Amino acid sequence: MPHAVFSFLEFVSSGLYDGTFFTLGDVHVLLAADVQHLPKKIAAPLRKRFQQYSHLAGALAFQEFSTSFPHTTLTVGFAGKPTGGPSFYVSMVDNTASHGPDDNSPGEPCFAKVVQGLDALARIHTMDKVNQVHLKRPVEIARARIVTIDNNNNNNNEQDEQ
Repeated sequence: MPHAVFSFLEFVSSGLYDGTFFTLGDVHVLLAADVQHLPKKIAAPLRKRFQQYSHLAGALAFQEFSTSFPHTTLTVGFAGKPTGGPSFYVSMVDNTASHGPDDNSPGEPCFAKVVQGLDALARIHTMDKVNQVHLKRPVEIARARIVTIDNNNNNNNEQDEQ
């Protein structure tokens, strides 16, 4: 999954996800950085920013999927077929069957697993929804960043210590 991992890290490092939102809290996923489910005045600047990553045609250069990285509970994947991204989702249940390979696609890229912040995801997942799917009040991702976690689950992000 090197292409999917590299792309996600590039999107985070470039600030692409800063100011985006979790917009969908379906039974099976929490969807983030998706401009389709936001009011137009919020979506317009995000859509413009996403265009530099070819969001309308898919942000990934090619579809990447491996059965070694299935869409199990709390994994992170890029949304969309045939290529996907930059919108991403967290699987709240095992989505191996629904987001894996099918007759028309090799499957959506699954490239990470959530290891901290589970309580925050649970709170978002249980928020009030419109039509039982879209979050009534989207949750902003004020700033996305890359952190490292040691074997004891301690945050080793140098920026946090400054």
